[in-house]
Amino acid sequence: ALQDSQSPPFPSDPAGFDELARRIHDQIGEIEGSLLSVFADPPRYFPVPPVSARHFVGREAQLWDLHGKLTDIEIISGQPGPRVAQIVGMPGNGKSLLAQEYAIRFGPAFPGGIFWLNAGGDREDQIREFARQMRIPGIDNLEPKDVPAAYWNFINSSGKRCLWIVDDLASDLDAWLPKTGFAATLITTRTQSYDWIPGQLHLDVLTPNEAEQLLILHRPP
Repeated sequence: ALQDSQSPPFPSDPAGFDELARRIHDQIGEIEGSLLSVFADPPRYFPVPPVSARHFVGREAQLWDLHGKLTDIEIISGQPGPRVAQIVGMPGNGKSLLAQEYAIRFGPAFPGGIFWLNAGGDREDQIREFARQMRIPGIDNLEPKDVPAAYWNFINSSGKRCLWIVDDLASDLDAWLPKTGFAATLITTRTQSYDWIPGQLHLDVLTPNEAEQLLILHRPP
């Protein structure tokens, strides 16, 4: 993900490290204040803000992998395009938890908001709830069937990148995709029917070291 964002290449000799250090020094020298004072505003979460898991361990590589899949930048235009990524795995492997932690830790990358949908529910009803919480102007005067269109118009007019999470998708992917180019889509699913989507993350069980870290959080050795 960092390489694709055109970060400096890793040096191969001492002179290269000296040059990289100089570039970092010059860049940092332009920053006013402390690094701890530099932060991004958190996004809005719909329908409710997620709560970080107390006992979440490991998965750092997977979190960065997801971020690369969902925020890839077009080199020519410099603008983010629509991206779709999916977390595929057996029940109990932590697919939904990984998506939730990603939404929390990388949330500022989506200033337009983060929308969590349950694929077992009614899509239009959930969109209407998003629109109500966002207090879209004139939404109370619309017929229920017209609210989703007003929601998508509002998202498009805002021009801000958002994250569209569809949890536990079993089938009918097309019906759940967002109707805007400003949304990156993250899907959690047990099926491998969507192997044509390039942004696949196959979630396996924890590594032995990560599993040990999780166990000792509950019962110290």
